[in-house]
Amino acid sequence: SLQHMESAVRFSGHPLPESLCHAVNNFKNDPLGFRKQSIDWSIQQATDLLKFGVQGIHFYTMNKADMVTPIVLALKS
Repeated sequence: SLQHMESAVRFSGHPLPESLCHAVNNFKNDPLGFRKQSIDWSIQQATDLLKFGVQGIHFYTMNKADMVTPIVLALKS
């Protein structure tokens, strides 16, 4: 959710990538669209990180572990 993203910014002290903000901004009033866009963006970011040699990725699920399943499945393929 947008609230979780805002909490992550406050907790980490780092801003969200502009591309992520732009991607999810169009779905503020569309929870399913927001979810899909967030998952798609996460898949792309994780793919890029792995391509550049990152050894592992930690997902903060914010009690929404079901969001990680499609990401992991996409990364396995």
